[in-house]
Amino acid sequence: PCVLASDEGILVSVLTDEGPRILCLSSDCSSIVRMVRLSLAGAVRDMCWLPDSQLGVCCDGGFEDTDASHSDSPSAAIASLVLLTLATSKLAVSAGGLADRCFILEQPSGAIRVYDSRGSQIGRLTLTGPADEAIRNLRPHRVRICKQRRVVIVDRANCSVLVCESDGSLSFRVGPNFANDGQPMTAPEDAVSTGLLLAICSPEFGLYLVSLSEPDAWRTTVRKGRCGLVCPVRLGWLASRKWLVVADETPNSNQYRLLEFVIKIGNKSGGEQLAPQGSPFAVQSLSRPSLLCGDDFVVLAIAESVASRLLLLTGSGLRLISQFHVSGEDPIADLFWLKQPRQ
Repeated sequence: PCVLASDEGILVSVLTDEGPRILCLSSDCSSIVRMVRLSLAGAVRDMCWLPDSQLGVCCDGGFEDTDASHSDSPSAAIASLVLLTLATSKLAVSAGGLADRCFILEQPSGAIRVYDSRGSQIGRLTLTGPADEAIRNLRPHRVRICKQRRVVIVDRANCSVLVCESDGSLSFRVGPNFANDGQPMTAPEDAVSTGLLLAICSPEFGLYLVSLSEPDAWRTTVRKGRCGLVCPVRLGWLASRKWLVVADETPNSNQYRLLEFVIKIGNKSGGEQLAPQGSPFAVQSLSRPSLLCGDDFVVLAIAESVASRLLLLTGSGLRLISQFHVSGEDPIADLFWLKQPRQ
């Protein structure tokens, strides 16, 4: 069993014939205050406290919200299963969750397959243009999700980022020319939606910012030298603080740092800047880390010689809360929310 203490009692995870349970014991362990059933296929491997008194559960697989409708403590803290592993294919390299579906990018085929919340394939995403014709020569590198229920596809080979509806119909495209004056876009690596803007990172250039509501009318750039970045490779959006989180690759081998910024929009073109918040969080990884933001916390996946490790950090200050080792020969390729975390 796993054991986790709180100010009001003790949580113990057990595996029964009917599935995993969490027992909420009194502080002196003399009685069971409440028993919570988890809708999981396997055993609970570890537990930890997350910000806002939520309980993080590391498990063998599967994902469902637990019953948190009762306010009696300490079980009221059991809000959702925040960490999950979705095993679909060894070829899966990137993924994004939208409502009750997830979009999985496979390589080397470049196919974007659509799965339901139980992991069953229900289709394949095909991008279509204004005339309902399939967009040709598309080479997806990464899949992301907009808050406006749209799918973002990073096409590094063609120096483009495409935003489409969940059925594949194209909303707009950024690149290969970024501006009307023919300014070329350098190869993008990742993208994230802030709700108002689409932020795109290019390791060679820096950041591209595009309005989600008026993508043709408002676009701007922030060169990496202006904000102290070296080689931005991953992006996240901390919604509760309206901060952009950037994973930056340093010149030192396998050395990365995590930085947080406020995006400040200038009154004139070129006046935009990233204002740093706090100190960087340094980390080592054998491959480029994966980054995922919750409401007020950050999950970072790093690759080590024998396994991957998930680091759980505070949203403000990037302080380490807890960490989990994930078994497997290959490093974690991507992280995504199958369902949006509770506030």
